[in-house]
This record gives sequence, C-alpha cells and structure tokens, in this order.
Amino acid sequence: MNYRFGKKTPQRAWPDRLNYIHYDKSITLNETVDAFTAEELFCLKPYYTLMHWSKNINIFITIDQLHEFLVFFGYDYNIEDFDRVNVSQKERGTFNETIKERVKEIYKKDIKLYESLFSVEQSCSPTLPTLQSKV
Repeated sequence: MNYRFGKKTPQRAWPDRLNYIHYDKSITLNETVDAFTAEELFCLKPYYTLMHWSKNINIFITIDQLHEFLVFFGYDYNIEDFDRVNVSQKERGTFNETIKERVKEIYKKDIKLYESLFSVEQSCSPTLPTLQSKV
C-alpha cells in the first residue's frame, strides 16, 4: 500500500470509491486497509493470494532462498552489488495489531499453505531452509 501511495494517481485496480484515500495523506495505512473489503484487497495487483501464485508450479521457494536456488543453477551474485529500488516510504505508518489480525484472517489459506511448505524452526545459526517441492 505504501508503495502505491507514492504514485501520482491511484492504480487501475484501486477501487473508485476509495480514490479519496489516495490523495488524503492524513488517512493512515491502518484506516486505508480497514476501508478495503477482502475482495478489493484480492483485486490489487500483485496482491493476489499465494494460492493464486502457486497454481501449476513444481518448485516453491521464499525470497530468502533465491540466492541458494540461483547458485544451484550456476548463477551467483552478491546482493550488496545491487541498489535497493522501489522501496516504499512509510509516510502513513505501519500496521497495528488489529489490522495485522484482519490481514491474517483474510489470508489464512495462504498462511496455511506457506506453513505446510516451509517448516519454520528456531535456530541459533542463520541457515536457509532446504528447498522443497510443492508436490
């Protein structure tokens, strides 16, 4: 959402009824998400669900596994060689606990899918999870 607020005009998928939010910088991120219906959130690109993006794929990785994945196929890089781009300004704040819980409820199927694909373990050493197939 914060990234979208950096644009001059609302993107096409932004609901017309909420265009006023885009231009009113006094409306917080929490108020913005609260104004959206779940269906409207699902229509924002690229905010499709994880369920949507995982259809018909055989390998499923997290962004944290990208380097390991690319090295496996012979492509190595140093992330420090790249500038950060398209990083949104957090001018309207961050999510409060109420909005976080709402988002968790809306995306509960995605959370369940993610948890079924990647076991999240506490570890003292920063190692990447093993690549897993979605099959």
